[in-house]
Amino acid sequence: MSTAYYPWNVQALVEWLELELSYHGSDRDLSTALQIHPHTLSHWLKAAWPVITLQDIRGIAQYRGWSLHQTLRWLELQPAHVDTLIGEDPLGDRVSWDDAKAFWFGKSVA
Repeated sequence: MSTAYYPWNVQALVEWLELELSYHGSDRDLSTALQIHPHTLSHWLKAAWPVITLQDIRGIAQYRGWSLHQTLRWLELQPAHVDTLIGEDPLGDRVSWDDAKAFWFGKSVA
């Protein structure tokens, strides 16, 4: 995956995951709750510059009860990174370009 070189707020994710681990008790339980693979959770906690996918972000947003837009802002993902994630996403070709842009910029008021 080519998305690891974009800067984003890894520290916010790691600190939040550590808090959630204390609640869930195990990596497996937390990864199930987040709907991510256990190795992804492990990578996020251990890697200096972990990779994240749009599917991962959707899982975090759903778990937290946040919109995808709120989650992207919290993780401080930049528009170029979001564009790349949309392009790599297996669901990306089912999302219109306008809807995909709304993930980052929010819905426009017409």
